[in-house]
Amino acid sequence: MIYATTQLYTHTVADKLITDSPEVAKGDSEDSTKSGWFRWRNTALEMYGINYRFSSIVYDERDASSPDSQTALAHAYTGYEGSGTLNAGDRAPEAPGIIQGGQVTSLMDLLRHNLHTVLIFGNNYKEAQAVANVLEERYIIPIQVFAIINNSEHGMENEKMGVLHDSEGHAHAAYLVDGTQGLVVVIIRPDSFIGGIFKEPEGVSGYFNKICGTGN
Repeated sequence: MIYATTQLYTHTVADKLITDSPEVAKGDSEDSTKSGWFRWRNTALEMYGINYRFSSIVYDERDASSPDSQTALAHAYTGYEGSGTLNAGDRAPEAPGIIQGGQVTSLMDLLRHNLHTVLIFGNNYKEAQAVANVLEERYIIPIQVFAIINNSEHGMENEKMGVLHDSEGHAHAAYLVDGTQGLVVVIIRPDSFIGGIFKEPEGVSGYFNKICGTGN
């Protein structure tokens, strides 16, 4: 952000002082192709790209090519727009067209500010239930769990886990799950940022152990 605000000064305030100088020709001061007053834009200032990929309490099993913490910290405000990636520490994307209990809703409508939300993308209900069992047995912090199953084996909702149908495929697309990856577990924090992405039921312990200190 310091870099962004420095650039803002350089390309707006400083350039305005120069173009206001009597030594600058009128034609140069009105050249719209040059940097100048209110001609510079930086999306970092909009803060849509704010992320926590650098944080020590996010956990990502899916991306083995994550940058070192200093490189990630340098992108904390600018983000990774256009990179086609979604990592732990990023803002959780919206996904409309979610069906729960016959009612159409969206992912953002299901999130709660006092709960971690666990999304389980998988090929079968049994895999999803295994993740829900690990969470119930080991952790007492407030959690809501939803299974998003690829095939027609929807299973039944129970006290451990709700079942969602991604009717238009928006959730799979937004969370970069193409159906060939097997199990993918995404943990969304109460502040709507992704705390962890995992490929195994036991992987959720990597995140919650950091939050809780130990299991339970």
